[in-house]
Amino acid sequence: MSKWLIVLIVLVVWLEIKNRKERPVFEQVERENAELLEGRFQGNPVLRRRFMRALVRYCCSDGYNNVAYTLAQNAAKMAAKPEDRAACALLMAFNLEERGDYAEAIDLYDTVLYVEPDNLMALHRKAKALGVIQEEDCIEVFEELIRRAPDDAVYRNNYGSALLRINHFEEAETQLKKAMELDKNLTSPYGLLVLVYFGMEDSEKTEAAIADAVAHGADEAQLRQACKDFEENVKK
Repeated sequence: MSKWLIVLIVLVVWLEIKNRKERPVFEQVERENAELLEGRFQGNPVLRRRFMRALVRYCCSDGYNNVAYTLAQNAAKMAAKPEDRAACALLMAFNLEERGDYAEAIDLYDTVLYVEPDNLMALHRKAKALGVIQEEDCIEVFEELIRRAPDDAVYRNNYGSALLRINHFEEAETQLKKAMELDKNLTSPYGLLVLVYFGMEDSEKTEAAIADAVAHGADEAQLRQACKDFEENVKK
């Protein structure tokens, strides 16, 4: 048996062992990111695996992951199909958000939306990013998102959160209450409503909202600290 054949056999065995170890993690990440992966990388297993490695790195990180970003960037260069490049751009944007580079992330979401105008994931992430940096433009993007998916409680909740950030308290209250109506099990709106009423300087409603949020599993001390933090941010 030649030396190169032995090397080849060792390499094949090593890859098989590696793939077996990766497979359970890949399968879990695939289930959790079905929306992102749907219709992507058809007929290109090499590119799909490269993208999956990037996605796994991102999902297993608590914040920005340089390896995930670089792998997604390289996969985008390899991708011939627009939908595959769009998936790579989305993953790059996710990482940029984690790094705090919201403007760059928003540019990538716009790139995705140019290719896939009906991509609600990109539209939602763009709207949220605009809200985080307190851009009034988030209203227009969220309104488009709500128009397309009026019964999505999470979209309503995040719209309310964005409106809170830009001090549109009455509108935030409306969206958060709609989120509660659409999904009785969604707990986030209860905590956000505390900040809405605190921002309105309505102490009675604030206390009632705190009691309601605590009844839905929130921690009272954390809610009161959030009010203090909110007040400090407003003063700035």
